[in-house]
Amino acid sequence: MASPLLVMESLAATRRYVGTSVGPTDWLEIDAARVRRFLEATGGGDPGAKGAPSDASAPGVPGMLLLSLIPTLLPRLVVIEGWTRGVNAGIDDCRFLSPVPVGGRVRMSVELLRARGMPGGGVRLSFVVRFELEGAEGLACTSQVHYAYFP
Repeated sequence: MASPLLVMESLAATRRYVGTSVGPTDWLEIDAARVRRFLEATGGGDPGAKGAPSDASAPGVPGMLLLSLIPTLLPRLVVIEGWTRGVNAGIDDCRFLSPVPVGGRVRMSVELLRARGMPGGGVRLSFVVRFELEGAEGLACTSQVHYAYFP
């Protein structure tokens, strides 16, 4: 795994990085097995049903699967020093712009949109997240995600 592209040295320092864009990650294939496991974990469908993802000709990747990759991919791009607890604080303005086929490869980039102080020395960070689909024009997905970090 490559080193993160942005290292913020403390929670207090995060405001200095507002407007910084980093990425993309390496390409990640969304294969049928990953889609099947996602559907099983979320109750999003019967993997054995007709039309369920079993190969690259199956229906597209659920958009929520892309969003579920953010907590895994974000630390590959951004490291924040000095926190002991983090909370997923929400998602806004999510748009699925282009379908991702099973077997497609995506990569993610982020921009730090906002950094706001919170009681107790915490900080709430808002990121714009963008997923590209290999070989496609435009983005597959864009969204704002929010995390709260506490010392």
